[in-house]
Amino acid sequence: MDKDVAQSVAMTAARCSSEIGGLALLVKQHCSAEEYEALSIAIGSAVYELREGLMGAVFKLVPELEAEFERRVEKYGRSFY
Repeated sequence: MDKDVAQSVAMTAARCSSEIGGLALLVKQHCSAEEYEALSIAIGSAVYELREGLMGAVFKLVPELEAEFERRVEKYGRSFY
């Protein structure tokens, strides 16, 4: 896999998982406990699939990208993607 394409896929997956993960607070603040419980499980599953599924697959195809990605997050925080 081309490294630039892999980086684009990984960064998009990271942005999407961050955005979806942010829904948990909104749901917690504005939904009933039962609704929150149901939705938080779905949110967690979506975040997991993006991080471990899609990003994990990319990092297996381009192993050096994972260390580079983590280094950038450590240096710049999650705002780099």
